[in-house]
Amino acid sequence: MMSYLSLVPISARVHKRQSRMTRICIILAVFLVTSIFSLLEMWTDGQTTAMRSKHGDWHIALQNMTEDKAEQIIDGSDVKYSSWFDAVNADADSGYYISGKTAVLYGVEEAYTADIMDYPLEGSFPQTEKEVAVSADAKELLGVQLGGSIVLSTPAGDLSYTVSGFFEDDGEFNDIIDGVCVYMRRDAFDEVRELNGAEPASRFYIRFQSERGLKKAIADIKARYSLTTENVVENTAVLSLLGASSNESVNALYPLAIFCFVIILIAGVFMISGCMNSNVAQRTKFFGMLRCIGASKRQIIRFVRLEALNWCKTAIPIGCALGTVICWISCLILRFFVKGEWADMPLFSVSISGILCGASIGVITVFIAAQAPAEQAARVPRRSGIRQYRCRSKFRPRGKHKAFQN
Repeated sequence: MMSYLSLVPISARVHKRQSRMTRICIILAVFLVTSIFSLLEMWTDGQTTAMRSKHGDWHIALQNMTEDKAEQIIDGSDVKYSSWFDAVNADADSGYYISGKTAVLYGVEEAYTADIMDYPLEGSFPQTEKEVAVSADAKELLGVQLGGSIVLSTPAGDLSYTVSGFFEDDGEFNDIIDGVCVYMRRDAFDEVRELNGAEPASRFYIRFQSERGLKKAIADIKARYSLTTENVVENTAVLSLLGASSNESVNALYPLAIFCFVIILIAGVFMISGCMNSNVAQRTKFFGMLRCIGASKRQIIRFVRLEALNWCKTAIPIGCALGTVICWISCLILRFFVKGEWADMPLFSVSISGILCGASIGVITVFIAAQAPAEQAARVPRRSGIRQYRCRSKFRPRGKHKAFQN
């Protein structure tokens, strides 16, 4: 025996005109959510790429830290890569020069330039204490080539080095100081620093393997090793885009995002509910007939809900597809025509979270929006179906009969 629910797809085919507007409303709601959230994810990915390029691909930096304690933290954490970093003459006023141009000295490990800052390199990282790598600007500014020699003038005396490579680093900073940056092995750097009596200002940069649960991972490190905010410096520019920053001003943006989500949800419910109410009102006789053949109010409510969810089978995929295509077009326009902060927008990426949000909104809004129309349909009296039967039937009963009485 067929269930009354088998009428759901049949009803959808018969009442195409009535259900068309409801489908369009569902598609529109899913499309809006998918396109907005997909575009938001693309913007976040683009900004994360830009911030990593500008500030470095690291999550936290430890300072005022001994090497032994740093090694303990590395051994007890899921770290992708790490590097020590120290600087001398960072303010360009301590008397370090190469051929009369200001020189800022960095004592780093190869992971700092190759992974954390990802500087393009011509040549190689210094392999001995007598080798250094310098900014690419030094080619013109100092007239030096790979394998050439430079003389570093310090307050304590002159030191000679061989140039092993050139880094495409921060050109704006080099212009400000009217000089170059010099990258040295840590042992060579420590020798220069101690020779000139400069105070150490080391930082230990850490990039975790996984970027999920970063906030908890950072909090666990602080608690486990009794570290304070003075010991741990966060890469706020990157962490804020990953949702892991402890910066309160950044975290204040998330309630705003939730508020926008709720507004879209409410708007979708009202829009779809209005269409469904109109749809139900046009089919009063149909629901009256269902009541006549024995359908209970609960069954009518279930019928309307399933009918609404049945529309989602085609409306949600169409809405998600349209939202994704519009997101791609927007990314193309923003990246190649608007540029600026949009220049790093990814192209033709599929936002899984955007599609899931769109599909979820589609199902949730339809389910909520179907509640009032379903109850309205359940209140349709049996007499509505009987009157339709009287109008269409060739049989005209003579006299009164209980089945045709109100």
